[in-house]
Amino acid sequence: MGQLAVLAAVSSAASIYAAQQQYSATKNQGRLAENQANIQASQIEDQAIAERGMAAMEAKEKRRQGALMQSKAIAAAAAAGRSPSIDKGASDIIGDINAETEYSALMSLLEGRVKASNLQMEASTMRTQASIARKSANTMAKAGLISNIGSNIGLIGSTFGQKYGSFNTTNATKTT
Repeated sequence: MGQLAVLAAVSSAASIYAAQQQYSATKNQGRLAENQANIQASQIEDQAIAERGMAAMEAKEKRRQGALMQSKAIAAAAAAGRSPSIDKGASDIIGDINAETEYSALMSLLEGRVKASNLQMEASTMRTQASIARKSANTMAKAGLISNIGSNIGLIGSTFGQKYGSFNTTNATKTT
């Protein structure tokens, strides 16, 4: 019976060691997953910055094109003998070109900001989910380790209890 108790103790110690290794591996997997998600979130945030930049460039180009169109309209009016400063029709056309150009430029900026905002929200959500996943992995790792230790302590206790007898409270309280 002594060898059985020693074997049970060694087996339990090996099982606890394996559980501790699993605990470390699970925690490391959680950290790794969180780090990967943070890298992806950073890349998404870079995309958001690029979206804003592209929107600003697009708005600038639309304003440039609008100024070119306005210049051509003024030249066409002058060639027709109409002065935009005097002729209401020519003035209205140039004013409409300016308004449409500015509207188009502002819409480009707005669309870029909305895309960027959505990307930043996606990155933030990704980071939050990664943090929750890491914490969950840590909790699962701890629970697994504690469960393993508890069951192995129970095994060792029952093995030694069979060999040396168990403490019985009813026998301890008997009066003589």
